[in-house]
Amino acid sequence: MLAIFGLEWYWWLLIILGVGFIGWLKLWFFKKMKEKSEKKPKYKEEDE
Repeated sequence: MLAIFGLEWYWWLLIILGVGFIGWLKLWFFKKMKEKSEKKPKYKEEDE
């Protein structure tokens, strides 16, 4: 089948899926962190 850089096509499929999933997880995680930081009173601005 398609052998690009010595990897089989299904390895590329797995890599693409993995990268996409990790990217989605990061977005979800940052959304959660944003929600948490918005709820908390901001002390950081006072410290600086």
